[in-house]
Amino acid sequence: MSTRRKPSVPLHLSSARIGVVILVVTLLVSVALFNKDRINSMLLGGDKVEVHFDRAYKLRAHVSQVKVAFVVVGKVVAVRSEGDDAVVELKVESDVLESLGSEPSATIRPTTLLGGSYFVDLQPGGDPGAFTAGSIPVERTAVPVELDKVARALQPNARAGLQGTVRNLDEALDEEGERALRDLVDAAPAALDPAAEVLDAAQGLHPNRDLTDLTSGMENLGRVLSRKDGQLDQILTDLQSASGVLDNRSSDVATAVDTLPDALDSTRTGLADLSGSLDTLRDVSADTRPLVRQLDKTLGVAGPVVKDARPLVADLRSLMSDARPVVNALVPTSESADAVLTDLEGKVLDRVDKDVMPWLHAKYVGKGPYQRTSGAKPTYQELAYMFATLDRASGQVDKNGHAVGFQPGIGSGSVGGIPISLEQMFKILTEAFYLPQPVDTLPPVSGGGGTPSNTLDNLLSGLLGGGR
Repeated sequence: MSTRRKPSVPLHLSSARIGVVILVVTLLVSVALFNKDRINSMLLGGDKVEVHFDRAYKLRAHVSQVKVAFVVVGKVVAVRSEGDDAVVELKVESDVLESLGSEPSATIRPTTLLGGSYFVDLQPGGDPGAFTAGSIPVERTAVPVELDKVARALQPNARAGLQGTVRNLDEALDEEGERALRDLVDAAPAALDPAAEVLDAAQGLHPNRDLTDLTSGMENLGRVLSRKDGQLDQILTDLQSASGVLDNRSSDVATAVDTLPDALDSTRTGLADLSGSLDTLRDVSADTRPLVRQLDKTLGVAGPVVKDARPLVADLRSLMSDARPVVNALVPTSESADAVLTDLEGKVLDRVDKDVMPWLHAKYVGKGPYQRTSGAKPTYQELAYMFATLDRASGQVDKNGHAVGFQPGIGSGSVGGIPISLEQMFKILTEAFYLPQPVDTLPPVSGGGGTPSNTLDNLLSGLLGGGR
């Protein structure tokens, strides 16, 4: 059996390939090492925020950090120029924007007092909550100020004075100053315990929240005051005017203060009485609430009626003016009626209450000739039926007139207690003077008849109670 040998690769070719692979890997690692910051920024998750500075002060993309309260929360991923501003693009952790508020600010700060690398410091601001704008304007940003620039901005005299201040400070820290500092250090431990208690008390009942709430409240107050600067000045001006008025009327204020205790006592008494009235009103209101609801509907219906009644009310003004004399004349009448109603008290009302009312409410039972009659209803109902039947009977009319008729009134025969009526006396008087023969309507007088003069004498004698 024959075997077939594979062609062998030369050793120098295999070594060359391995060298190329190692070279490529080395290049890739070198590129990755030189761009590790960019790669880390690309792989960093979170949200992007744009910040506008007046200049990008020593910020480097993919190198400079972003901090909140000096805690690293992201990186600067891009720096570009846009007009007169430098736009710095930040990438921060996803939960950072939730606590920045509505108007955060940004500042470029050095990592040390001597400079070195710089970072972007984000400070919360505005109303509490999340930052949703996505961009911080240049008005809310700041860049660091270098000491050499400050020194160059100072005048020569100011720089000389600053040098003298440093020299005098060095002289103050000589042996006596050193001794004073040592005494301060010796006395400091005894004062630290009370100071710690004061600081603990200043933290409030909720140390983790009270100081933050106080700072937020002061920040909101400052923002409102700066937003309405002129209004605050006007308030102070008005306060000054009010203070001047109080100073001019100090005597009146003193008098008011002196009388204030009595007024407060009276007010306390009145409030106590009002409390009882309000309790009663609360009890009454519970019962009157359904009536008020119904009254609301009634008033809604009564609105058109009141509108139509306005002309009538206008005409009633003149009627009331004309009725005033009548009302004034009714005053004496009402007084007399009051006396009459007062007289009704006593025996009259007692008789009505004890005799008449029981009789009206008792069942009808006839007496005398009507003793066989009776009714199952009370007497007042029987009387009502009687008058109702009488009313229907009086309404029946035939050619002779009404079946039942009444003519109430006062006539010449209404006066009783005399021998003849006034009508008969008038006829006798007129017949005696104008007729040839007397009338025979005069009742017979003892002693027989006679002439008209005798008849008149007999009439007068009868009227006067005597005779001749």
